[in-house]
Amino acid sequence: MARQPSADAAIIGMYTQIWSLGQLLEGSIGSLTACGPWQLAQLALCAACVFFPQRPLFCAALAARMLNLLTRVPCAWDAEYFSFLSDGAVLGVLLSRGVRPGTAGRVQSTFQWQLGVFYLAAGAWKLNTAFLHPRFSCSSTYAIQLLDAYSPWKGEALVVAAARAAPALTIVGEMAIGACVLVMPRIGVLLALALHAGIALTPPPNNIAGFGVVCAVRLAMSIPHGAAAAWREACG
Repeated sequence: MARQPSADAAIIGMYTQIWSLGQLLEGSIGSLTACGPWQLAQLALCAACVFFPQRPLFCAALAARMLNLLTRVPCAWDAEYFSFLSDGAVLGVLLSRGVRPGTAGRVQSTFQWQLGVFYLAAGAWKLNTAFLHPRFSCSSTYAIQLLDAYSPWKGEALVVAAARAAPALTIVGEMAIGACVLVMPRIGVLLALALHAGIALTPPPNNIAGFGVVCAVRLAMSIPHGAAAAWREACG
């Protein structure tokens, strides 16, 4: 009879696989010929991790991704710096503790603080006159695009109201996500996924779904037991 993995091993295995799939999805955008050596190594290791979610392979993939970013600094997106911090936290825990009772809890606690601060800061950073003005705010652009693409009502009054309300609603929403991830993680994850789904559904060129993938993968570790159970069920 096969030995069942511990709860911590199952959670880390789940995170290894969804993190690797997320990296492969990101790597599929663009040409492999434009990839540097560290990115190619990272993608190869991620492909292996999907089928063999083992700690040495995962640690090597995390290290390759971090080295790939360091070779491109400062030419990197803000989300990549956030990913660098979260990947470094996981790598540090796995190298120092291995996979044993308490490992998943350590990663969960670290991610909740990182994600909480990330979303709170994202909202606070938008408290400026440019973002709050509907003529210049990206949130107003998103709101108008979503109404135009999906709403059966497109009256001028509705569009103007949405454009004016979007900046404040975005700030409140992001700060609410940050607070909830810290104290009510299930609600925080639900709100965050709704936000990123809205961004992903926005028509081009503003549908930055890749950012949502980065956050969704890490949000899973805020509710690790539920995420691991759902992943196990999805994999059959």
